[in-house]
Amino acid sequence: MTNDNGLTLDIDALLMAAAETEVLVVGFDFMTERVVIDFRADDRGYSLPLLELAEPMADAAERVAWLAERRPSLAPPERFLFFVWPHSIRTLADSPVADRILERLREAYDADYRPTLRGVIAGLRRAEHDEQVAAIRGLDGFETLWERER
Repeated sequence: MTNDNGLTLDIDALLMAAAETEVLVVGFDFMTERVVIDFRADDRGYSLPLLELAEPMADAAERVAWLAERRPSLAPPERFLFFVWPHSIRTLADSPVADRILERLREAYDADYRPTLRGVIAGLRRAEHDEQVAAIRGLDGFETLWERER
């Protein structure tokens, strides 16, 4: 898959990762929010799979500590993958990667995570819009090329 900047993405590798990893974290090159998918659940039902927006972490160790705090009934993940999605949020929502994540959750836990994913995507779209507005206005670390004369 190629985006407007010519970046390619190995969808097959991402599909394999979505099928095998315990924790998948999706980052974006244009905003700080992350999507965290923790496919694990405990036997007692205290911790169900997790699919949510989260703040960025400095590294994998910090994310594992974050998971341990949020999900104390689970051991640290053995397989953890972080990748940057170089396309738009709409492209992610319509991608086979999103479909594979939902399919895996449904197969493993007989649970429909589509409403949860819709909420995550809505949050990402709001964040994407806010970043675009900040870039246009020269806010929050952005600098405009010109300013309106008053």
